[in-house]
Amino acid sequence: MRKFDDAKKTLIEITQQFPELPEPYNNLAAMAANQGNWIEARDYLELALKLRPTYAIAAANLGEIYIRLGAQAYENAAKGAQTNQRQYTLRAKALLDVLKPPAKRPPPASVPVRPANSKDSVQNNPPTTNLPESRSSNGASTVKN
Repeated sequence: MRKFDDAKKTLIEITQQFPELPEPYNNLAAMAANQGNWIEARDYLELALKLRPTYAIAAANLGEIYIRLGAQAYENAAKGAQTNQRQYTLRAKALLDVLKPPAKRPPPASVPVRPANSKDSVQNNPPTTNLPESRSSNGASTVKN
């Protein structure tokens, strides 16, 4: 926890020394999000986007935070609801499902291979495939730094 506090303190110092930089705010948002502090993360990302409205990573991270805040709102509604509790719970789950990585696609259909002695075959060049983008080792979506 000490390293986390030191990192946060350093990032805050950077925002004071270089107030025009949006990246430290994005990093502060990532730290807040990793602790489940969605409101704090949202506030940092909004600051980053005020400094650079075209900062795509911060915009994408803010989108994820909004989804998490929406799910949290539905979860809170479900806790206090006399009616519609199940509906609110399902909506919260549906929002969080948006953040899950897509299901793995089946491998592409194989293409017939010509014999090696065919004059128009290209040797030592295996076919390329479009692999899905890599994710963290646990498959979870995370706020990007």
